[in-house]
Amino acid sequence: MKNSKKVLLGLLCSVVVLNTCIPMALAVNAPTGDEQNAEIIMRAEETEWRYKKINGAWYKRLWSITYAKWRTDWIPV
Repeated sequence: MKNSKKVLLGLLCSVVVLNTCIPMALAVNAPTGDEQNAEIIMRAEETEWRYKKINGAWYKRLWSITYAKWRTDWIPV
């Protein structure tokens, strides 16, 4: 009777310990929201509009920051 109580108590302790450790181990390897967004942001092309005044008229042109080249011609604003 004493042996069976010890065995049952040992099994119960083992189950409790294993049930608390496994979810923690899985949570450590799960990517966070910041890591998921970082991939998308890093692959996106960044652009900005550049403005210039030519003969009293304003023009704009799209510049690619990512590829360091013009994306459009000068467009009147």
